[in-house]
Amino acid sequence: MFSIELKNLRFFSAHGIYEEERVLGNLYCVNCTVAFTEQERIIERIEDTVNYQRIFEIIRDRMNNPTPLLETVCMKIGQDIHQTFPQLKSIHLSIEKEHPPVEGLEGAFCVIWNKEYH
Repeated sequence: MFSIELKNLRFFSAHGIYEEERVLGNLYCVNCTVAFTEQERIIERIEDTVNYQRIFEIIRDRMNNPTPLLETVCMKIGQDIHQTFPQLKSIHLSIEKEHPPVEGLEGAFCVIWNKEYH
C-alpha cells in the first residue's frame, strides 16, 4: 500500500456561516493523505501512481469556493479526489481554521474526514 501526503497547504479563504467570515476571510491549513495499492511492477510512470499536483489543484479549487461549512468543503474535496482517482483505498482530510472569530479563543478549529473504499 502506498500513501501520498500533501501537508500544511495554506489558503486564505472566505468559508463560514457568519457574514464576518465571508467578508474578512481566514487562514486555513489543509492536510490530505490518500492511499492506494501499488501494482506488481515498480512505479516508474506518473500513470502508475496518483498525481499529487492534481490533488493540490482539486483542494485549491474547493478552498477558493466560499462555502458555509468546513464539513461540506472536506466532503466535496474527498468526492472530487476519489472521482479523479477511483483506485484510491482511503482518503484522510483535515481543514484547520487558524483564527476562528470566537472571542477569547486562542487556538484553531479543525474538521477531519476519513473515508475508506473497498
